[in-house]
Amino acid sequence: GIDPGPVPGMGPAERRAARGMPVPGIGADLSGGPASGTLALLAAGLPGMPGTVLGHGTGAGERLLAVTFNDLAVGGQEPELARAGALAANPRFHHVVVTGDDDMLPYAALDGPLTDEPGSFLVAAARHRARLAAGSADHFTGYGARQVLDAHPARLADLLMDRKRRHLVRPVAALARADGSVLVPARVYAAARRLARTPYRSGLEVLAERLLRRRFDPPG
Repeated sequence: GIDPGPVPGMGPAERRAARGMPVPGIGADLSGGPASGTLALLAAGLPGMPGTVLGHGTGAGERLLAVTFNDLAVGGQEPELARAGALAANPRFHHVVVTGDDDMLPYAALDGPLTDEPGSFLVAAARHRARLAAGSADHFTGYGARQVLDAHPARLADLLMDRKRRHLVRPVAALARADGSVLVPARVYAAARRLARTPYRSGLEVLAERLLRRRFDPPG
């Protein structure tokens, strides 16, 4: 949020704490996944003193506020949380774990402002608020990490629409190596081509119909 201004008898840090505003500096999600972990390590290595205000005493050397969200019902995410804990041992990180409760369940906070278009983030709005409130004023999210490192898969459709097919070779080859399947290039190209030929309105209508019919299986 934006600091609305001075309050008699309170300094900037006290105002931020009273209003639940993020601390100054750079922070990042640390879920334990490859995207957030890589970006957090890169951000912690920025030159100068970009990190938290905890750069002295027991916090000497800390340069990044790393936030891990744990809803205490990980459901198969134990390896990611273990990796987050291992990465958090980096002396450049000031690690904060945000634990979820019943108030942060999916669909728990839909009485606030809604977005102009359907957004999956609304489902976990309470969780995101808690996680970001524990972060810094300039905070890299896990979603942002994926955008920085490998961008959104929909960019492949953009390349087709811009007639830049040769630029598909490297990302598709990387996906094939990661998946270990020779069928990946054909599947990815077909999906990108189908998306490139789908008008925006038609795409939303198809998704709406699937929701109404409670068809949550991936389209074939």
